[in-house]
Amino acid sequence: MYELKKHLTILFTLFCLLATSQRGYFVENKGQWPKQVLFSAKLNYGDFFIEKDGSFTIKVLTPHQVDHILGHKHDENNHDHKVSNGHSNPNMINGHTFKVKFIGANFEKQFTSKPAGNFHVNLFHGKSEENWVSNLNPYSEITLQEVYPKTDLKIYFNKNSIKYDFILHPFADPKKIKIKYLNLDKIDFHPKKISLKTSAGIVTDENPISYFLSQPSKVIATNFEQIDSNTFTLKTGIDNINETLIIDPQLNFASFTGATLDNWGYTATYDENGFAYAGGIAFNGGYPTTLGSFQSIYGGGQIDMTISKFSPDGSNLIYSTYIGGAGLEAPHSMVVNSNNELIIYGITSSVNYPVSPNGYDKTFNGGNGVFASNILEFQSGTDIVITKLSLNGDTILGSTYYGGSGNDALNDPYNFSGLSYNYADDYRGEVTTDNANNIFISSVTSSSDLPTPNGFQTSYGGGGQDGCVAKFNQDLSAIIWGSYFGGSGDDACYASKQNSNGETYITGGSNSGNITLNGRSSNNNGGIDGFIARISANGSTILNGTFVGTTSYDQSYFVEVDFDDKVYCFGQSLGVMPTTAGVYKNSNGKQFLQKYSADLSTLEAATVIGSGNGRINIVPGAFMVSNCKEVYLSGWGGLVNSDNVGTQNMPITSDAYQNNTDGSDFYFMLLGPDFTSLKYGSYFGGAGVSEHVDGGTSRFDRSGTIYQAVCAGCGASSAFPVTPTAYSTTNNSSNCNLAIVKMDISKLTANIKFTKDSAHCKNDPVFFKNESTGGDEYEWIYPDGSISKSFDGEFFFSDTGEYIISLIAIDSTQCPFSDTANVKVQVVEIPEVSIDIDTFVCANDSLIIHTVGGPSDNNYTWWSENSTYSEQGSSIIIHPDTTTEYFVEYSNQCGSDTTNIEIPVFYPPKNSSIGDTTCEEDIPSYFFFNDPDYVISELNKKPFEIINDSIYFPKNKQDTYYMITESSCGSSIDTFNITITTIDESSTPDTTVCAGSRLELYVNGGEEYLWTSPNLEESTTDSSLIVYPHQNEVYTSIIFKGNCIAYDTVNIDVIPSPHQNVDNEQIINFGNGFSVDLNDDYQYTWTPNEFLNCNNCNSVNGFPDKDITYFFTYSDNQNCQFTDSIVVKVIFPIYIPNTFTPNGDGRNEIFKAESEVLEEYELIIYDRWGNLAFQSSDLSHGWDGTINGNPQPQDVYVYKLRYMLKHTRKWREKVGIVSLIR
Repeated sequence: MYELKKHLTILFTLFCLLATSQRGYFVENKGQWPKQVLFSAKLNYGDFFIEKDGSFTIKVLTPHQVDHILGHKHDENNHDHKVSNGHSNPNMINGHTFKVKFIGANFEKQFTSKPAGNFHVNLFHGKSEENWVSNLNPYSEITLQEVYPKTDLKIYFNKNSIKYDFILHPFADPKKIKIKYLNLDKIDFHPKKISLKTSAGIVTDENPISYFLSQPSKVIATNFEQIDSNTFTLKTGIDNINETLIIDPQLNFASFTGATLDNWGYTATYDENGFAYAGGIAFNGGYPTTLGSFQSIYGGGQIDMTISKFSPDGSNLIYSTYIGGAGLEAPHSMVVNSNNELIIYGITSSVNYPVSPNGYDKTFNGGNGVFASNILEFQSGTDIVITKLSLNGDTILGSTYYGGSGNDALNDPYNFSGLSYNYADDYRGEVTTDNANNIFISSVTSSSDLPTPNGFQTSYGGGGQDGCVAKFNQDLSAIIWGSYFGGSGDDACYASKQNSNGETYITGGSNSGNITLNGRSSNNNGGIDGFIARISANGSTILNGTFVGTTSYDQSYFVEVDFDDKVYCFGQSLGVMPTTAGVYKNSNGKQFLQKYSADLSTLEAATVIGSGNGRINIVPGAFMVSNCKEVYLSGWGGLVNSDNVGTQNMPITSDAYQNNTDGSDFYFMLLGPDFTSLKYGSYFGGAGVSEHVDGGTSRFDRSGTIYQAVCAGCGASSAFPVTPTAYSTTNNSSNCNLAIVKMDISKLTANIKFTKDSAHCKNDPVFFKNESTGGDEYEWIYPDGSISKSFDGEFFFSDTGEYIISLIAIDSTQCPFSDTANVKVQVVEIPEVSIDIDTFVCANDSLIIHTVGGPSDNNYTWWSENSTYSEQGSSIIIHPDTTTEYFVEYSNQCGSDTTNIEIPVFYPPKNSSIGDTTCEEDIPSYFFFNDPDYVISELNKKPFEIINDSIYFPKNKQDTYYMITESSCGSSIDTFNITITTIDESSTPDTTVCAGSRLELYVNGGEEYLWTSPNLEESTTDSSLIVYPHQNEVYTSIIFKGNCIAYDTVNIDVIPSPHQNVDNEQIINFGNGFSVDLNDDYQYTWTPNEFLNCNNCNSVNGFPDKDITYFFTYSDNQNCQFTDSIVVKVIFPIYIPNTFTPNGDGRNEIFKAESEVLEEYELIIYDRWGNLAFQSSDLSHGWDGTINGNPQPQDVYVYKLRYMLKHTRKWREKVGIVSLIR
């Protein structure tokens, strides 16, 4: 069982197909995906899903078009880079979906996230709007908490690839992590790599290793361990984990460039501040350029140069740029001058390569079409180019062509001469600078007209090519001297260095038999020999020279000069090279190192290194002799160099970073002064891939740190030992990626690590951890001048600021005997932040709010009442539409401080034009927004009044007003065109009418009307109204015209009818009569006159046999005629008993209906059960309470009576109940 006392992190990377062309992001599932999905990400070739069941679901598509479009791929079984000629169906893309299942994991607890940027994502999947979501937050990192007990899972994008880390907290158990791969065609297991074969390609989990967070460079061996055919766990090889541990295939510091298309490695260098520079080529773009870089867009042609500058720890890309025109470009060598400006020497076939306006040669000189490395086609020939970049990579400070009518900078591309012995020897050559920042190049040319002013050899020597060397001024506007180096055969210059007298040493290879040099070996020894030549400071003379070789193949690739002006070279030989007494050597080794006197007459030390099997093992890549005369070298070997054995069995020391090889790795070596001892030997490379370079030089700095360019991961692998904090930890292309390694292989290196972050709080002690390599004494130098000789350091900072802490590691047995490391310590406190602004903002405008009192970093959090802001700096840009209060908090590890401010929003006045009609006697008024910031006036000084938010104009005045409103946010003019509306109404005059008589009322003068009166049942909108008043009435008319209203009334006096002392309703029984006596002052007329004894009398008798209404009409003395009425109702009595007693006492024995007015009838009786008890239509016959002579029981019975009255002859019906009582 693991006892986990601190944190452990296990990191993985899914390589190859799981890459994005840009920086990727995750989005949370808000309904756009099925419910089992938590988060998703888009890949170059598919999709990535994090799901609730504790798994990743990964959909990959076949990237078959990439190699077809790019037209190349490294062939590790051949020396050459060959073109891929695969075929595919352009109308179909194959895909494959598989799962990575974390057995027993719980993905549904809390999560934390890191935003990917200040933007939102809208996803519209399918045609259904239910699956459309907007304003999703993009995340670059998701951490799922407690997926296993005490274990978190972090999934994130690292330079365009998806990675996942297990973070184990105290008392977590790494053995609980079990990974199952599902739905794959095949799984190939290796303890360092699991290859997942899909129908769309191969995905790999590669080389897990572990390291503690406090010591990311301290690698802990970690392997995959197989449980069954598709399930795996991890073995860290540690029993007690006592601090945060990382598991990942990485080194500190090595990094990919992060290119998404094929990107090959050529050259690397450094500056005095430890920044690393990597140079390579990119095919058809896909290279990660930075904002503001000199050339962010691919120039065209098959390849462009790619140049990247990395921070000293490799975590950040300082700048990254293309350099190229419409043809092909490649960098062969780079160096940084004393101004930290990068000088690049390379090759071009572009007529529009970027040259400076004052460049020495601004015109491409042409040449012959040629294939280099059997894949790079320079159709228009080649020229040398030399370019100087500014410190931040945004400007070319100098740039020039250098060449003639033949090909330049290309070393025997078809290897006719044997000079291009190794893969990529086509691209040899070097650029260096002197103390005055003049620029030197050593190269090769087949041009017979190369400019060679002031040179020691101004004419082409003959053969297929000559070496060449030239010196330019520091801005490349002039050549100081130039020269061929060559004879009748083929010659090449590979490197150059300057000694303390300004003299230049060149080295290279030659098979010319007619060159004589003044040195130890003045003539070629047979075949191809190396050479070293010493050139005078003015370039006009070869002072000394020597051939370096045997009768077999020999070439010298690098030359170095120590501080005593002794001369060193590093090369290859298939012959028996001399060795001197007292040197470390590997017998029968085929890489040689030699040291010469300054005049090249004496061989002072010589050795051979290698596997000892008589094979050339490595292609020289970098060479340096330190101030202590220690000798550093790097090289690579293996399959790409057509060698199956390659780097195997090279000498390795016990402290090697990597003590095993697959035969196709890099090799780093450190030898003591005069080659007397092996001080360090190590391999560097990934398992199962062939690291190499595609031409060019890399460099050691003077302290022994290698800056090595690598063409890594070919075949879309990420199995290259990059560091955890590297800028790009994965190969994001479908083939190769330029990588850079920065590794200190010296034996004494001072190194300081903080025990916590590098920013600290005032009045807190700061602890420093000594992680030096070598040293037996140490001195800490603190800001107050005090010195401590303790192993680790500690200092108390009483004030804020930036301080330098120095650690000197001392070892008197080493040279140099000391090394110094400096770290900057940022001491901070909780700042008091405020917002010093007293202003307003106009609506729809923006305003920048600045804080004062706090630092200018990204530790601020801004928010308002209704919003949060993604900006983290000391200022934000706001766009309020209403007065808003803003808050800001500054936080650091020492605490936080918050302040706020209210920003008023003023609104610019808006123009309007009102053409309005107002009514007579009204005061025209309108809504008119009045802000305290406004100044309002009438242009023509006409009167107006503003009260609150209303404007008033004089009544009964038809006019046009021009109101100008001026404010801090603008001005406007409002126009009010006022027209007066007058209503000239006329209507029916007041009048007197008889009660109930017809009267038509009218009104005029408006457009619409409305009549009202208390007794008017419905109002009307006509201009006239007909009424029949029975009492005095007042009728009101409302007249509408436009928006105006007028009122008029008509008073109606009604003459009432005379009083009659008579009941208006008479009720009589059938057969009886009625009588009426009216006022005898009037003459009457009765209608109808039936059943009456008189139709014009005031006294009337009548005997109606039905209900009837009589109307009587009469006139008064004012000629009013009146009509009134009397209603007579006739009652027809029918007697129906509700009980009868057929008990034989002679009383109430029979049940029947009796009436004098019955003409006919039918009587039907039922018992309570609905049975017929009696039925008769005889008026004289009733029910005696029996059925068929049988007396019926005492009960309640139902009857139905249908009858016809004598005077109506109409049938009627009555239903009821009757009780039979015995």
